Amino acid sequence: MSKHKREKHDHENEPEQKKQKIEDEIIEMGHIYFFYRPKVDLESAEGPDDVQKFYLLVKPLDKGASRLINMLKKKLPDITKHERLLGVVEKTSPNVKQIVEESLSIEINHNKTKDDTTAQPARPVGEGFYAIVTHEKNTRLAYILEVPNKLSKVQSSFNIESEGCFVVSVKNPEKEDAAGVVSKSEKPEFDDSLQEMFHNRKWAPITSTDFLNVEGAEILFVGANHDVEYLGNVGEQVEEEAENDIHKNHPDPKSIFQELHLKRSEHPIESLTKGEWS
Repeated sequence: MSKHKREKHDHENEPEQKKQKIEDEIIEMGHIYFFYRPKVDLESAEGPDDVQKFYLLVKPLDKGASRLINMLKKKLPDITKHERLLGVVEKTSPNVKQIVEESLSIEINHNKTKDDTTAQPARPVGEGFYAIVTHEKNTRLAYILEVPNKLSKVQSSFNIESEGCFVVSVKNPEKEDAAGVVSKSEKPEFDDSLQEMFHNRKWAPITSTDFLNVEGAEILFVGANHDVEYLGNVGEQVEEEAENDIHKNHPDPKSIFQELHLKRSEHPIESLTKGEWS
């Protein structure tokens, strides 16, 4: 191709390139918290084999609904392997205290034929800043860890890193298959505007965070990159917002009690302060 034709070709592509840059944007930001709950009837966890559930709790800055996502394999995807793992939106509420009390506190199950069982309260294992962004026709959830400052074996057990980025998609409940993890009785019901975004496909990018406000929604996380900067300009914006958040809020292990209305007597923070299981 001649230089003149190349220049003409590049010039013709400029609007498309600019359009792509415009499409890459932040659609939600906030604080993200990681929790694990020991197995039923265990007082504490001594390792990953003692973990019953692993959660992500996302709390938007705009005061919208917080969401608790249950990661079914009890960890984040391995980014290096571009692992694909499912999470289910277990609880949503504009009041994060309600989520804590109903889903992260002690659970006592009364059985008529067996002894009562007890599930200890969930333990915080990480806190950070997150953003959901559109990037290259997909949606990413990126996070930057703020607490703890130094990663331990506990965070590593859940594939929590200092930074992480995942491609996130939502499953079409009308395209259920044998591998579905949500029962028919718990199947999410999206309103017509959200359902239309699937365009009859099995998965759709989370271009509207309203998808995350529907309990039972199945979310696919795919490990994408260890560094938020790979998102380009939008990644730089996320890093700037995270730095501003640190300067403004000065997060530390004990601040999580106030932020989430946790009871100090119920939610041990050794995973944050000492890098130990609890």
